[in-house]
Amino acid sequence: MRLSSDCHHHFFPKNNDSLFSVSPTIMKAAFVAIAFLGLVALAAARPVANTNGDFSNWALDPSFELLGDVWSNCSAASDHLHIINVQITPDPPVKGKSVTIAAAGNLDKNITSGSINLSIKFGIIPVLSKSVDLCTVDPTHPCPLPAGPIVISQTEDIPSSVPSGHYTGTVKVTDQDNQEVACIDLDLHL
Repeated sequence: MRLSSDCHHHFFPKNNDSLFSVSPTIMKAAFVAIAFLGLVALAAARPVANTNGDFSNWALDPSFELLGDVWSNCSAASDHLHIINVQITPDPPVKGKSVTIAAAGNLDKNITSGSINLSIKFGIIPVLSKSVDLCTVDPTHPCPLPAGPIVISQTEDIPSSVPSGHYTGTVKVTDQDNQEVACIDLDLHL
């Protein structure tokens, strides 16, 4: 997708790679949405470290709320990351504030390589469609990702300048065998 520093949309492709240009503010919002989507699927490299070995109690702790208004799990039963629990604080996220996302799940196979396919819309307008290498997205947690329980926790800032509106998106993670590892949908109003 071609980015432009102006705020208007071009309705004809430039160099055949985009139907329109997107303002930097929309792209900042898309980046924040990608961070939300990617936290569960991208950061799966971090093994359980802060649970003192008591993974099931953390995942089932009633103080951690399952999300229904922001995230939905679009994974198939055959996907290799089985998400048990997700918590977002504050829920829903607020512009100009930090948001902390924590997730727990089980990876049922070792992942030696893979890709992350992201798509984000602001309203009905596609603002990003991108594929990235799963193993290089976080240099501190390279592949292989070991099978077993995983816990993810990360804090991100939401710029106050992102446009208010309806954001939707999907992240699909595939592995070295081109099998789906995880799928997460986002439906968020900022």
